[in-house]
Amino acid sequence: MSYSYDNRYSLDWNISSEVTSRYADHSLTPFWSIGARWNAYREKWLSGYVSNLVFRATYGVTGSQNSSPADAIEYYTFSRTMRPYTSFSTLGSVLSRLNNTDIKWTKTDNMSLGVDVGVWKTESNLSSQLL
Repeated sequence: MSYSYDNRYSLDWNISSEVTSRYADHSLTPFWSIGARWNAYREKWLSGYVSNLVFRATYGVTGSQNSSPADAIEYYTFSRTMRPYTSFSTLGSVLSRLNNTDIKWTKTDNMSLGVDVGVWKTESNLSSQLL
């Protein structure tokens, strides 16, 4: 969603939810971001001093799946168990890897700040001021 007021102030926000079959917990995991922008060059008190002055800030949470799908499930192997040995008298499978139900999305918080500055009038700025 986005909201803009008087071509000077803008606010953007986004939310999404992801689900994956890689992990034991198949619930939705939310990721979101928010951003704000101030077109200061559109303020009357700055008119004539700068051709462009914009302040921007964003913050958000993203996710990634950094583990192998094999880490979340348990594995059985049949290798070396199909022939009876004296020390291993059972035929069949053997548990070779335990499951890890605590593996989750890797989340990263991101923050970005920016300033755009222009001191010379360009044709694109002149045409936008004429509108």
